[in-house]
Amino acid sequence: MTASNWTLETLFPEGLPDTLVTLTGSTLAEKLRGTEAADLIKGEGGNDRLIARGGNDVVLAGEGDDRVHAGSGDDIVDAGSGNDRVHAGDGDDVVLGGAGNDTLRGGDGADQLYGGEGDDRLAGGEGDDFLDGGSGDDRLWGGDGNDQILGGSGNDRIGGGDGNDAVMAGDGDDRVNGGDGDDLLQGDAGNDRLIGGDGNDEILGGSGNDRLVDGHGNDALVGGEDDDRLISRFGSDILDGGEGDDFLFSRSDAGEPVIAQDPELPTYNPDQPFMDANDVMTGGAGADTFFFRLDINATEEIARKHTQENGRIDWRGVAGENDNPHDHWVDAIGDEVITDFSFEEGDQIVIRGHTVDASVEQVDFDEDGVFDYSVITLTSNQGGNGGAHDGDHLGTITVYGDLITEEDLVVDNMAFYGAFNTLAQYLDGF
Repeated sequence: MTASNWTLETLFPEGLPDTLVTLTGSTLAEKLRGTEAADLIKGEGGNDRLIARGGNDVVLAGEGDDRVHAGSGDDIVDAGSGNDRVHAGDGDDVVLGGAGNDTLRGGDGADQLYGGEGDDRLAGGEGDDFLDGGSGDDRLWGGDGNDQILGGSGNDRIGGGDGNDAVMAGDGDDRVNGGDGDDLLQGDAGNDRLIGGDGNDEILGGSGNDRLVDGHGNDALVGGEDDDRLISRFGSDILDGGEGDDFLFSRSDAGEPVIAQDPELPTYNPDQPFMDANDVMTGGAGADTFFFRLDINATEEIARKHTQENGRIDWRGVAGENDNPHDHWVDAIGDEVITDFSFEEGDQIVIRGHTVDASVEQVDFDEDGVFDYSVITLTSNQGGNGGAHDGDHLGTITVYGDLITEEDLVVDNMAFYGAFNTLAQYLDGF
């Protein structure tokens, strides 16, 4: 059957159980609609709209800015050159974007999306998908399922979505968010920003000055080459700076300490359990900074009292509340470990937190007359009007490598960091 701008052929190739219908367009812009059988649709030139419908279809869009909807079935779509938009639909589909700034959506099923050249947008949808951005500054979203995502060259933005995803960002200055699940994130070359999200994640910076940020979970952060920033906010994390002058950060996330002072009988309670929030830090080669931040927290009444018009909490004002024995406190940091402190390489330890005091003890673990490591003990020194939380045990930092004394620490106990920036975050428990 022929028409003015397309032809229809019915073929019966060997081994193909269904009828293969071939629709071929022209160099003009046109709309071709397939059948419920297995179709071969050729757009040729022009800005075409191609709809495959049912069956396991093959769509060759050709040149032009095309729009393709593959429909149900396990389809193969080659969008060709041009700025194309492809929705693969249901089924396990393979989509090739080709040259141009393409938008590819996978839908249901285990899809394979290849962006090719240009600044592409790829979204896997549901299922365990494979996304390859190719060259260009791409945006890739894995969606649901356990996805594999390759950013390729260029400055890419990548979101893993739900599921246990594996992301290799590739060359360029990339931004990656793993999302929910136990993810593997690798930055490769470039100055990358990698965020773990929920789950127990492994985050590898590669070469370049990278910023690695944990999420909710017990994560492993490895900076690799160059000068990296490794940020531990929640959970028991492992931080390894690798080569370069790295910044390793741990904040207090072990929760409210057990009250050190009984408001009726002010007696000290030295045995106070922590939540699971114990980080292990390895600086690696280079002059590394081990930075510990202890945050102020408060009851909801006090937090609301010091919330400003913009919704942000004034923690300096919170710190001045001393009328009640239990209105504010400093969150504990847990029991932290530094594995390789070195004066020769230029390492330093910085501790910042409101009213935080630090004392150092050198320990002879095997009792051979030689000190083996140092232990920093952190307490809250709020003074006589500090309420029930004066004297709280806030955690320890065990330091291996060179032995240290209190004079080797940089301590700022006049800092006013808060556990939450805004009242909304406070109420959500962010």
